Parts: sequence; structure tokens; C-alpha cells
Amino acid sequence: MVIQKQPPISFAVRRRKPELVGPSTPTPRETKRLSDLDDHETLRVHVKFAFFYRAGGDDGDDAAAVIRRALGDALVPYYPLAGRLREIDGRKLVVDCTGEGILFVEADADVRMDELEEEEDDVMAPPFPEMEQLLFDVEASAAGVVDSPLMLVQVTRLLCGGFVLAVRLNHAMCDAIGFSQFLLAVANIARGLPGAAPPLPWRRELLDARIPPAPSFPHHEFDAVSPPPPQPQPCDVIVTRTFTFAPTDIAKIKNRLPATATAFEAVTAFLWRARTAALEIAGEETIRLVIIANLRGVAGLNLPGGYYGNACVSPTAITTAGKLLRHGGGALAVEMVKEAKKSVTAEYARSAADALVMRRRPLLAMGNLFVVSDHRHAGFHRLDFGWGSPVYGGVAETVFGLSFLVAVKDAVAAVVSLPAPAMERFASEMETFYSGKFIESYVDSLLFIKQNPMPNTDKRKHVLSYANPPVAKCYQFHAKTQKWEKPVRSNGPSFQSWWRTVVRCYVQLLGVNTGDKSSLAFVIREAKEIMSETRNIVLSKVHRSQNDESKSKEISLPEEHLNIVILCTAFVYKAMNGLGTLATIWATVVLLGGFSTLIKKQDFWYVTAIAFVQSIGYAVEMVKEAKKSVTTEYARSAADVLVMRRWPLLAMGNLFVVSDHRHAGF
Repeated sequence: MVIQKQPPISFAVRRRKPELVGPSTPTPRETKRLSDLDDHETLRVHVKFAFFYRAGGDDGDDAAAVIRRALGDALVPYYPLAGRLREIDGRKLVVDCTGEGILFVEADADVRMDELEEEEDDVMAPPFPEMEQLLFDVEASAAGVVDSPLMLVQVTRLLCGGFVLAVRLNHAMCDAIGFSQFLLAVANIARGLPGAAPPLPWRRELLDARIPPAPSFPHHEFDAVSPPPPQPQPCDVIVTRTFTFAPTDIAKIKNRLPATATAFEAVTAFLWRARTAALEIAGEETIRLVIIANLRGVAGLNLPGGYYGNACVSPTAITTAGKLLRHGGGALAVEMVKEAKKSVTAEYARSAADALVMRRRPLLAMGNLFVVSDHRHAGFHRLDFGWGSPVYGGVAETVFGLSFLVAVKDAVAAVVSLPAPAMERFASEMETFYSGKFIESYVDSLLFIKQNPMPNTDKRKHVLSYANPPVAKCYQFHAKTQKWEKPVRSNGPSFQSWWRTVVRCYVQLLGVNTGDKSSLAFVIREAKEIMSETRNIVLSKVHRSQNDESKSKEISLPEEHLNIVILCTAFVYKAMNGLGTLATIWATVVLLGGFSTLIKKQDFWYVTAIAFVQSIGYAVEMVKEAKKSVTTEYARSAADVLVMRRWPLLAMGNLFVVSDHRHAGF
């Protein structure tokens, strides 16, 4: 997986004076109504797109001149795009087809295409360096969606002969597919091919509300959230990064999900869960996932071919953060995405239009909202103006709460925006997943335990049901049979035999006499003290039985997984905290060897994850205790000790000092 980071370079762009490009031949002067799906507050915005092209084309062709000329010809059949939006009674939007044209800017930049690409991976994706220079905000062109040009186009030539085509579109006029359709007409004309044949269908009335409006679905995407949730403040730094999923990455994600999950469903579910964890949303809070669903081809709507308005709705999945992040949340998320997709029918589209009119064109509900818009099939990555396909083609940026899926080469790129601290956590979760530090089955567990370190539930059930369900349930999903079946345990040492081996290793680490018959009891007590009692986990008793023949002790573990996890985690924990790196490595190898012959290698990773989480929790508790100890009496005692010990230095053995200057006011 590739993680796109912040733009590393800067360069200068020299722009010529903006000009208006209108239809190359006369077009009708008329007024056209937008549909009720076009006309709501969420779409009264400008969307930015960028297309990066390497040098090519016919010798002597100037990209800016070719595209400018093609725009004029394409605006003949698409003449409403050369007009202006007006508001009539009730703030209803209409298009005044004036033929005034779109804004066009020609520019040159002192940079080469290879400087704009990521050096290590050759994958270009947002965020782009100097985007505000590659798409300059012409004065009064972006003041609002009404009475201003519906499109701004800038062609920036690069030193290498390549160029950047950047476009800002008034979203009320087109959705991604409609806009791509227009750009395809421009590209065809630029290459000397036929463009779109007029007249193109307008037919926006097909997506109008009924009279009277009668919503038949709840449309939670427009629910008012009370009280309004805290949103990123102006002082918060919002960071945009792109996470690129190769086919192998998507396969890894799908391996943890139901076999019927599509690439879109798998990636969307994965992003939703990781984003929810990164934002540290409380487990009981409601969260929403909105997918932007295309209505073209939906039976009963009869949208004509060539329809280029907003033909999309926003079905919503709702759950709580706790349910999404618990184990099984990935499958739950996929199921909710499937249900949202299934809900998209002609009746749902009409109901959405009705709801928009009845609720006076509301914004999408912003409380813990995550919107995913899939642009992979819009065709942006194939647009050829005579210079071949773009290195990158698609959205240039996004906003907090909205992610785009974009096609890049043979991969899927997800453009994500988050506050800076949340983005660091989000990127860390992505890197953890793909680095192989933990088996994928347990990343979910780690996320859940980090979010719910002390949930108000039975702690033992918490560990078993959320952290280790594949083992607790003793079922595995078999791809061939498409069924959940009990796993077949491989032949190897008996459980008791392996258990005693681990105990002996642990006893040696503790320095206990291995011949002492009380060693086993001591080890169990030590394990419980280190790992379980701090979390109030109630263990079933460990039974001992006397073998009449050998008189040797045996251990019977009714809940073997819970006990083995606690003992082995204590084993690793002891090595990590008191015996140095070599002992930790040795302890890890012993554990891994045992698990590989008896249970599952995944269990080893689960133990590692629990040890990691527990060590963090242990450190946090110690910091809290240290802070609590600071009282007036403690201060006087510290002064007394300094005098009595003749003002000594701090003890320097394995010492770590933290001094918090955040509130000093420097």
C-alpha cells in the first residue's frame, strides 16, 4: 500500500489574463430548471479536478490552444454549461443559457512532470504541490454558485512539454459521470474525432419531487444532529493524504470478510472502520456512512443515455462506533454497504427528491458522517486529448468527511482528509495492517481494545469475544465449501505436554527452582497478577489431578485459550520488561514454536497484540499514579530528602524524564 504524503516541492506559475470561452456557434437562449436532486445545499459547491499529462502529441501542438478550441466546440451541444445559475422563488435554481461561456486561463510552470511524481512509487495522487497555482481562483469566479461562470479551466504547460489541466466545476450542474461525459466530448474533438451530437437530453424533470411530495424512506442522511457534534475548528490543521490499494492489498482485506464482498465494499468498510478508530469516536456514539450511488440504469427511472445532471442519491448506513470496531465489525460494515446499495431503486430516488423538497433542500447530516464517492468508473483516468492517458486524472482535493475512490493504474486510490492528529493515527493503522506486524485477523482486536480499554462488560468475555473470536468460536471459513466449519487440529505434542514446556521456560526466566513442586502454582499466580487482575478478568480455576502411576502433576484447562493467553502473555511481558532483548527474542521463538505445532500461529500474534496493549495500559496507569502523588506533603517531603541527602543528582540508571512545557506560554 502506498501512502501519499504532503507535497514536498514548490514552483512558480505564470498565468495569462483569464478569458471567457463560449460556444463556437450560436446556441439557444432559454431558461432550464435543475432537478430537485441537483438543487440542494450539499451540491452548491465547486469541485476541483486535475489531469496531469506527459509530453507527447503532434509536434508543434500547443495543449492550451488545442483544449481551448475543443472547449468552444463542445459547449455547442453542452450549451447550458456556458450559462449562469439564477435563483427564483423559494431559492430554486435554474440555468440561464446566456452563452457567456466558461473561464479559461493559460499558464506556464517552471517544473517538470517527474518532479511532481512521487519518487519512490511513481504513483501520482492528491494532494498535489501548489494546487492553488495550478487552478488559480480568478476574482469573483468562486464567490458562489449563482451568477458566476459554471466552470473554470486552467491549462498549465510544464518545462518537459507535459501539461496540467485543472478544472473547477459547479457541482449543481453535473455529477462525476456527467462531467466526465463532457470532458470526453472535449477530448474527442481535440483529437479530431466527433464530439457529442446535439441535442443532448436535459430531462431534469425526471428526478423532480412528486406532487405532493411523499417520502417513503427515512433518509437518515438528512437527519438533524442534536446537539451538533464538534467539528474541526479553524485552528485545526486538516491533512489530505491518498492511500493506494493494489490488488494484493484488496485481497488481504477481502480475506477477512465474507467471500461475497466486492472491492468497493471491502475498501469502503476498511476505511470506515480505520477512520472511526483514528477519530477516537466514543463507542456509544452514532456514526453514519453515506455512499454516493449512481441512478443511471436504475429500472423505472427511464433516464436517457447522455444524461449529464446529478443522477445520484446518498443511501446511508447507521451504527455505533463500538459495534463497528468490535470483531466482526468488518463483516457488519460490508453487510451495511450491501444493504445501502440494494436500497437504490426508482422509488428510493423519488423518495429522496421528495425528502429534499419537504426538508427545504437540507445539507447532509454532519454528525460523525463519512461519505464515500466512487469515481473509479467515471473514466477520468482514460481522458486523452492527444497526449495519451493522464498520469493522474480525477478529483484534486477533498474535505473532512468526504473520501473519493479513484482509479490509478491497476490500483484503487482513496483520498482522505482528517485533522492532523487523527491522520497520524489513521496512517499508523494503515501501516500496521500492511507491515505484517500483526496477522490481519487481529488488527480488529487491537483497534477495539485501544478504543475500549476498560469497557463496562465482563472482562473475560471482552477478551474472548472481541479479541479472539475465530479461536473462541472454533470455526473457520473455508473458501472451497463456502461454509464455516470446525478447524482440524494438526498432530503434535499434547496440550498438557506443550503447556508444561512453556511453564518450565517461564519458571527459568523467573529464576524459580524447576524442581519445586509449587512452581506451577507460583507461575499461575504470577501470570494472573501481571496480566489479569489489572483488568479484573475472572479466570476459571486451574485444576490439578494426581496420576496414580507416575505421580506426576497434570493440568486440566477447561478454558484453555484464556489461560494459555494469560500465561504466555505474562511470559512475553516479563521478558520485555525485565530480561532484555535476547530473552524477549527467545521467549517469542518458544511461544511461536509451540503455537505452530499445536494451536494456530495467529494466536501468537494475538498474544503479542495483548502484550502491546497491556504494556501501554500499564505505563499509562503508572503515569497517572505519579501525577496523583503530587501533594503539598509530597513537595515538603521532597525538599526534606534533598537536604538530608545533600542535594543529590537524579538517579541516572535507565531514567527517562519528561517535562511538559505546553502551558508555559513561551
